[in-house]
Amino acid sequence: MICLKLRKLQFGKRFLLPLTFGLYTGWLFIATVVNIAAALVKLKWDGFGIGNETWSIIILIIAVILVFIVLQKNRNAAFPLPIAWAYLEIYEFLKAPQGFKGEFGLLQITSLVGMAFLIGMAAIQLYQNRFALLPKSLIINGFANTALLSNTIILFQQNCQLEDKNKAHYVVIFDELPIK
Repeated sequence: MICLKLRKLQFGKRFLLPLTFGLYTGWLFIATVVNIAAALVKLKWDGFGIGNETWSIIILIIAVILVFIVLQKNRNAAFPLPIAWAYLEIYEFLKAPQGFKGEFGLLQITSLVGMAFLIGMAAIQLYQNRFALLPKSLIINGFANTALLSNTIILFQQNCQLEDKNKAHYVVIFDELPIK
């Protein structure tokens, strides 16, 4: 919810709020996934007879899919980055001598592929946001009627209330504005 509200705040150099909340939201996301997995282990859940490595791979894949879904809503390019970092650390721990010493090769590969997908999602979102953390909006005056052109919504103000009647009518262009 906060990330959606931040989309309205990004003007000019105000990148710190979207960055911090994007990173924090991503960190909370992966912490939630880990806490759910830890709770299942503590409850001695048998995973319907499916092996631990298989369940771990399923959880990693589901987490990437959920990140994609959340990213479509919040459009914050920083959101997938802490999750990608966690996937890298999973890989590092699985291959480390003090970890599992490379015992789970398929899980290592899954974590690396997941990390690549997450970084790719962040890069694509950054590109779609025109190299901003959140989608940019260009304000040239006001708004009212709506016309949808590809992925851009253009709002035109036809009867705006202006102090100076000689000023031009307002036009607001929002890229990637969610339609409800």
